[in-house]
Amino acid sequence: MKAALQEDLLALAQELIASEALRYFTNRLDELNLPDVPANHTARLVDAVGKVSAHRPLGEIYNLAWRATRAAAEAAQKNPRASRANMTTFAVNQLESLAKRAVDEPDWSIKPFSENQRYGAAAMTRVLFFNVLDTNPLEATLPSLRASLPAPIPEYDDGGTAEPNSAPGPDWETPADLAWLGANQQSWNPMGVPRLLNAINKKASDSPDPQVDDRVLARGATHLKVLYENLMPHLGAHHAAMAVFGAAPLLTHPLSFTDEPCTSGEFLQELMSHFLVKIKEEQDAIAPTNDVPD
Repeated sequence: MKAALQEDLLALAQELIASEALRYFTNRLDELNLPDVPANHTARLVDAVGKVSAHRPLGEIYNLAWRATRAAAEAAQKNPRASRANMTTFAVNQLESLAKRAVDEPDWSIKPFSENQRYGAAAMTRVLFFNVLDTNPLEATLPSLRASLPAPIPEYDDGGTAEPNSAPGPDWETPADLAWLGANQQSWNPMGVPRLLNAINKKASDSPDPQVDDRVLARGATHLKVLYENLMPHLGAHHAAMAVFGAAPLLTHPLSFTDEPCTSGEFLQELMSHFLVKIKEEQDAIAPTNDVPD
């Protein structure tokens, strides 16, 4: 996988960790009968969670969010006449302070929380971490994810010369290039596409608290899987998978979890891209096989 693709994958992982942390914080406010975060404080809450998600695993950030909301609830009990909106702002202040300490003091030990069974991670988070990255989103940190990725394929200039000090890598490009997929059909397993689409749909169905984005992605994955099943008998597995990959961006429903504009089709195509790269790298590391991880 090229360095740029790896950085995109890590950026997506960090966005999902931050999104899960914000959802947990919001749900905690609701449990404690505190109002939503005021609009004028949302930006600094998002900034604080975004920064800490680059350094700490989601399980630890859950702990910080729980502490912050508990402190706000206790303050509300001690000051019953205080505005409850002010108590929510107090929770934001607490989380901002705790998140800063967690970043500034890497040796600070924070007990990680396990997954909340009432909510659970969103389907897109579970698919990316469990199916693509092979790790638990509650335990993974950005540094550990970066360390687990294989050495990136060196970039080449227009003349075919690698960057200085780069070692030669395998003949493998990002599957975002349909021309490459067509010319190298023996290098990737087409069954990875329907398997991944199945996993997306299943994880959305199994979620105890499915989000709007989960339902949108599940619906898109179902449409693409039906397309694959309809085309496969006539075109063969490889060409059907390529058609699904190329058609994914036609799904244009916007997603809300990312700062950058992203549609359901773009996200599904990116997942397929990373998943096909993962399968190829695993096959190179072990032995030629037709098995695809569930």
